[in-house]
Amino acid sequence: QTVQTLIYSNIMSRMPELDTEEIRDTFRLFDIRGDEKIEARQIGEVVRALGLNPTEAEIKKAGYDKQPDTRITFETFLPIYKDLAKNADKVKPEQFIDGFRVFDKDQNGTISAAELRHLLTSLGRSSRTKRWNSC
Repeated sequence: QTVQTLIYSNIMSRMPELDTEEIRDTFRLFDIRGDEKIEARQIGEVVRALGLNPTEAEIKKAGYDKQPDTRITFETFLPIYKDLAKNADKVKPEQFIDGFRVFDKDQNGTISAAELRHLLTSLGRSSRTKRWNSC
């Protein structure tokens, strides 16, 4: 294995898996009526709030293609989420590394601490100043 593949595998293995209660809590945030249901059109929003980024086609392929205003229960939503999460893990190491290359301004195969700091802060990831200053 290449060093890049090992780094990718290490990072992906450290990503936390959400338990059912965390998923349910997020689902409930989108339940505006308080009836333990969301509208089908909200599936994408909920799974994105849970850290996934599926296309609408992927959501339909995962098993839900009803009318957008149909209300669904958590029990209906959970298998859809799990299917989407399972497929999200199929990111190839090359895709992951290509994502970093976009931010490698010097095209030298590395991202400096300054580049990483700028990247994370410009994309809305607030950071603790002390933590960044130690880099």
